[in-house]
Amino acid sequence: MIASIYQQAAFAIPCPAPKRFLLLDDDRSFITKLTRESSAAGATLIVFDRLEKMIEFLETEPESFDGLITELKIGGNDAFSIYDRVKQFLPELKIVIVTAYSGVETAVSSVKYGFEHYYAKPIEFSLIQQTFEGEYKPSSVIPEKAPVHSAEFMSADRVKWEHIQRIYHMSEYNVSETARRLKMHRRTLQRILSKHAPK
Repeated sequence: MIASIYQQAAFAIPCPAPKRFLLLDDDRSFITKLTRESSAAGATLIVFDRLEKMIEFLETEPESFDGLITELKIGGNDAFSIYDRVKQFLPELKIVIVTAYSGVETAVSSVKYGFEHYYAKPIEFSLIQQTFEGEYKPSSVIPEKAPVHSAEFMSADRVKWEHIQRIYHMSEYNVSETARRLKMHRRTLQRILSKHAPK
């Protein structure tokens, strides 16, 4: 009799729905890593490598999501335009940037814009999930997991890269305008922007 009562009580307890997250990224190794970690945490990760593919999905997907993880730049789109497009469909969705193109100025700008936070790769899924759920409150908007370089110890390549990223941000991520301001050939600039930050 007692066992029966306990069994009924157990069935009466509602189970929390699995967390569902969107991931917009084309870095296969990072996708594999985050998919594995999210699965181990009991969460579902729906992956897209292009913004338009994700928008098409959101137009037909009636359910809500617990957060979007996006790269800073993907398929010709920057995170700020991604933010604006996605918010048209899911205005309450929390969005986090996780990127290989880390920079302090962009990190500060992104948080002011409305992103939950800005992280540099690599990063654990558990930390991202805690950020979405409000359990982790970063004390700084400087990219987590990324070394903070002082000008004294920064390599020449890193100084150049930081300067280009600053002008790129000031030019609202317009490659042609950035190239004009830097007096650099557009194709040369595109090659630099496609690479990860030097150490």
